[in-house]
Amino acid sequence: MVGLFSENVKVIKIQDHTTAATSAVTSDAVDTQGYGGAFFRTSFGTAASGNTVKVQQSDDDGSTDAYSDLTGTSVTSGTSDEDVWVDVKRPAKRYLKLVVARGTSSTLESIWVDLYNPTNVPVDNTTSGTITGEAFVQPAEGTA
Repeated sequence: MVGLFSENVKVIKIQDHTTAATSAVTSDAVDTQGYGGAFFRTSFGTAASGNTVKVQQSDDDGSTDAYSDLTGTSVTSGTSDEDVWVDVKRPAKRYLKLVVARGTSSTLESIWVDLYNPTNVPVDNTTSGTITGEAFVQPAEGTA
C-alpha cells in the first residue's frame, strides 16, 4: 500500500450497535465493486461459544440471486474473545453481508467493513452525517 490508509481503504459502518438479545443480526449490503477485498469487524458484549459471524454473498443484492453463505467464513467468538473479524479477498460476487448469531443474550457493537485494494485512489471516507475525519503526514508537535 502506498500513501495513507485513509486514501487506500473505504471505511463503512454497515450496522449500528444493538441491545442485548439472542436474535440474529444481518448487516446492510456492501457493494464491493472497485475493491479487491472486504475486512469485516464487530464486538459482542458477552463472549460465548454460541456467538458467530459469517459472510454471505449475492450477484445483485438479493434481487434475483439470493444471499448465500461463503464456505469457511463462520467465525466463533469463543468463551473469552468478544471481538471478531472476517477478511474476504476477491469475493466471487459483488455484494456481501455479515450475519451475526448470538447464542447468549449479548449486545452487539457496530459492524464495520473496510474495503481495500481500490481500483481508484484516493478513496473518499467522508459521508455527511455518518463519518468524518482527517489524514496527516508527519504532523508537528503542539496543540491538537
